Parts: sequence; C-alpha cells; structure tokens
Amino acid sequence: MTSHNQGLNEYSVFTPVLMDYGWFVAPYINGEEHERIKRLVAYIQTNPPADDAAKRAIEDTIHREFLDVAFGVQVRARYVWLALRTPHISNYSHLYESAVFAYYKREYAAAVCLLLVALEGILLSINGWRVGQPHKPSFAQLKATIANLTLASINSEMNGIQAAFRDALSAFIDRWIYAHTSNADFTLSVLNRHYILHGMDAGNFYRPHDIHRLLLGFDP
Repeated sequence: MTSHNQGLNEYSVFTPVLMDYGWFVAPYINGEEHERIKRLVAYIQTNPPADDAAKRAIEDTIHREFLDVAFGVQVRARYVWLALRTPHISNYSHLYESAVFAYYKREYAAAVCLLLVALEGILLSINGWRVGQPHKPSFAQLKATIANLTLASINSEMNGIQAAFRDALSAFIDRWIYAHTSNADFTLSVLNRHYILHGMDAGNFYRPHDIHRLLLGFDP
C-alpha cells in the first residue's frame, strides 16, 4: 500500500508527464490504482513519442487506463450527489448532471459544451460575480481563482492533497482549457474554451477522451 506522503511525492512526478497530454489525476489515489499510473508514467518517460501519431497513441492509453474511474455509473452518481451539496458547484450541478447523462447517451458534443459552461459559471460564482454587476472577471482572473483557491485546512495531510489537486487543475485550465488559441496545443484535440464556444470550427473537441479530461476538473 502506498503511503500518503509517498503518493504525494510521486504525484508531483506524475502530473507534468500526464499534463503534456492534457491529463491529470486525483492526488488521493492509492493501492493498485496508484501503481498502475506509476507504471504508465514510467513507460511514457522511457518511450517518448517520435511523432504526433505516437503522441495520440499515448493519450489513448492514458484514457483507457482511467476509464473505470471516470465513467463508472456509481462513481458518476456519487459526484452528481456531491455536486448538489458543494458551494458554488451546486448552482450548476444540473448542468453537470445533464453532461453525465449526455455522455451515457453518446451525445458527446453536448456533454463537453455543458461542462465548459458549468466550469465557467462556477469560477464566476467563486468570484462573487452575478449578471448585472459591473467588472465581470477576466480570463486571467478566472485562472487565478483556481490557482489561489483556499484550502479547507482540515489537517496537514488533507491540505497537501488539496494543494496538489489545486495546482494540477490550475495548470490544466491555464495550459489547455483557457489557453489563448494562438498558443494552444491542438495536436491531440481542440478542447479549448475559446475555440469551442466561439464556434471557430466544428473541430474534434467532443471525443470521449475530452469529456473524460473535463470531468477530472470536477472531481476533487
């Protein structure tokens, strides 16, 4: 069994490797799941992709490795239940729940759009902004919202877990979801808020892989 301290130390190694492919995982994973991810990261480090096709093959491997956690019916039902009880997220829990149902109905484009809207609404809510108020937060401010989220301060161990997840989520939003389209990496997909919601192209933003990546942002 992996200790929490060891898990957090290794999480700091896992995150940048997975983030190159637009992925991250929860820092509280342990046991066999932790070991599977450790082996996967070691494989990626020793077998760097030679071209975009190899990069896509690695991303597909990451996606398949996390499927049981991402799309298990019981897992999704629990997170829908938690969303209803979590401040800021609760106001948008109906969109999150609709996105989960859309996934199971294979309405992948709808699922991605719903999750993007829910994410932005949650960030605006955390900032205390409502329709009709002046000075809507900029994207730079929304990104900073995640980077500066306050920890629950239950105990030092939980603080470490929360900080690790917060930092990974912040990097994911900054590097992938809210990246300026002129700087975004579109070699794998066009899962980017500006690209999608401005209708810049029909694009390949609604693969199951992309729904999976977005769902991770709602699973602290």
